[in-house]
Amino acid sequence: MSGRSMPTDLESCEMEVISRPEFIQPHGVLLALQEKTFLIERISLNAKEYFGLEPEELIGRKVTEFLSSANQASLEDLLSGEVVTYPNPLTISVVSGDETCDYDGIAHRADGQIILELENRRPVSFRSNAVARGIEHHFGLTSRTLDLIRNLPNVAEAGATVCRELKGFTGFDRVMLYLFAPDNHGEVIAEAKQPELEPFLGLHFPAGDIPKNARDLYIKNLIRLIADVNADPVGLYPAEGDMDMSLSSLRAVSPFHIKYLQNMGVASSMSISLVEGDRLWGLLACHHYQGPMLVPCSTRVSCVHYGIVIASQLQVMMRSFFSRELNLRKEGIAGEVKILSKSADLHTTIKQRALQLIGMCHADGMAFLDGDSIFTEGITPSETTIVELWKRCPGGPDAKIHACDSIAESFPDVDMEASPLAGFLVIHCSQDWQLMFFRKEYIHEIRWGGDPGDKSAEKKVLTPRNSFAEWVESVQGRCHPWTEVDLLVAEELRSVFMVFVMHQAVVLQKLYGQLREKNIEIQQFAYSVSHDLKSPLVTINGWIAALEEELEAGNYEEAREAFERIKGAATRMGLLIEDLLAFSKIGRMKGEIELIDMDELCKDIREELQILLAEKGIELEIDDDLPAFHGYEIEVRRALENLISNAIKYGCTKEQPRICISGKKLDNGYRFSVKDFGEGIETQYQSRIFELFQRLDTSHSGTGVGLASVAKVAQFHRGKCGVESAAGQGAEFWIEFGELGEN
Repeated sequence: MSGRSMPTDLESCEMEVISRPEFIQPHGVLLALQEKTFLIERISLNAKEYFGLEPEELIGRKVTEFLSSANQASLEDLLSGEVVTYPNPLTISVVSGDETCDYDGIAHRADGQIILELENRRPVSFRSNAVARGIEHHFGLTSRTLDLIRNLPNVAEAGATVCRELKGFTGFDRVMLYLFAPDNHGEVIAEAKQPELEPFLGLHFPAGDIPKNARDLYIKNLIRLIADVNADPVGLYPAEGDMDMSLSSLRAVSPFHIKYLQNMGVASSMSISLVEGDRLWGLLACHHYQGPMLVPCSTRVSCVHYGIVIASQLQVMMRSFFSRELNLRKEGIAGEVKILSKSADLHTTIKQRALQLIGMCHADGMAFLDGDSIFTEGITPSETTIVELWKRCPGGPDAKIHACDSIAESFPDVDMEASPLAGFLVIHCSQDWQLMFFRKEYIHEIRWGGDPGDKSAEKKVLTPRNSFAEWVESVQGRCHPWTEVDLLVAEELRSVFMVFVMHQAVVLQKLYGQLREKNIEIQQFAYSVSHDLKSPLVTINGWIAALEEELEAGNYEEAREAFERIKGAATRMGLLIEDLLAFSKIGRMKGEIELIDMDELCKDIREELQILLAEKGIELEIDDDLPAFHGYEIEVRRALENLISNAIKYGCTKEQPRICISGKKLDNGYRFSVKDFGEGIETQYQSRIFELFQRLDTSHSGTGVGLASVAKVAQFHRGKCGVESAAGQGAEFWIEFGELGEN
């Protein structure tokens, strides 16, 4: 029975539905059974070789009619199960006339039918425990291989061991470990072969050699045997149908692939899929050149399990090597994190650490784009080219990370000005900050298994390669590829810089808030100063005019009065200016943080005010054991003096005036209170009295700066201040200081 014609163009090959060929390989027979009744609905055209009847005579009959009585019940039990998958084979005895033969039976479900395949015919007299022996061999093969590769230093050596063990187990002339690259082309990284065969080790093969539709099937069906590439495929009866043969062991081979193998001189092949999740990352490819090679189903089952275990172990090894390299690179990042965490200026720090960053990314040069400025270190393009490359990155300037191995391919119109650079990587840190790393051209050779351009793709004519002799391609215009480790390092660096950016944003937000408060304070300050200084100036100007008139008239007593008025106004201006000067210095002349003994400080203030307190008959009481804390003593003294002076002026209006000073430790700081027993402050005024130039009682002299100074000192010490009072019941002013700690 002849096969179908070969696809005539590359696109047709990629689009070929190889999972539904409607043909099988001739070394077995396929039956499609009705799921509930096991009636034969379709069968391969070679059925007479197995059942002694023509295909049309078998349609509609129950398959168990043709089995030995010992087989019928066990097969029905299996086929009736919820799951029918690959972990067969069954030994199935088929009665054909006077002859009974054993077969390897493989069953699965597809499109609402049970697909039963029979292969490896042998007389009942040759019956053996082949399945048990296969399982025993499987465990021996797997455990021995794992022992051999456990401590090997790299995947290539482990792969060579795997290939050698699998070659001995299956008997193929050549076994290769074939890995897929990100662009889906393949590379042979290990092989075991007969001595007379040319080596394929290190050769690359184009992605088109195993097109996507084939790769998809390798994920669904983990083993694929082509027993005889020169055998004609066998069709199905009835011919009309559309059977999903993805899981079929006997599924016929694409004519294109048959021609490909024939051109390689391969007589038989078997491929074992290496899968992780839903990703096909490699194959164990087996080739035989001496003739057909029918690998028994029991051996193939062992190979499937072997592939699963070995794929897992090789992935563990790859991840281990990957993690080792990544951890080494991250150690360098950890050191940079410590330096960055202490930096107040990212731009300066990057300039200082540029060479370390370049080494960390295995690059040859670096550029840091900071707004409109660009800093470069090492080998870099011109600033114009740097900006052009950054703006042209896929995803735009806001892309987080972008790596390019070939500027010439990705951006052919960007003039690199004969630069030795070929690739770059961008790390987008913020709207204004970008890091770019550059790599020089890496001129190297790739060894291909035949000329990869031999498919005449420009003409879209499909001609499977006739030569697989080594063909060397010289690769230019590309840098060393940016690996997954490089990208993870870039992600790590971006995270580090993003933390810095966020910290800077918080600092800027805080500074903005402080600036806004300062702006409000300055506006209030300017208004109040102009108002409070204007009043004595008006007084001075008015009395100067009166003084001139009195002097001209010879009225010296009146002139003296005018002079005294001028002198008083000037004195008030001087006091205001002195208070404002002192207010402006709060927080600017810090001094040293020291442990303040509040007992001694309050007693010292009382000594200084002793004469004034005696004149006014005021008793100043100080609690014992006031808590000590760290702060700026000169500022704390200023705040307490202002609170006590305020109490003397406004809180000692009743008989037997008294002022009490107390203090206590809080969870996050310290509170000190100055309490008087005077007239008190009405609630509506309490929120205003700590503002600059706010004076509720104009009958007393004062500049309105004292309580504003208290608020500023509290803020400077990460604290706050306030008052608790009711009209006629005195007032308790308090100030809190945060714990600054020692210098």
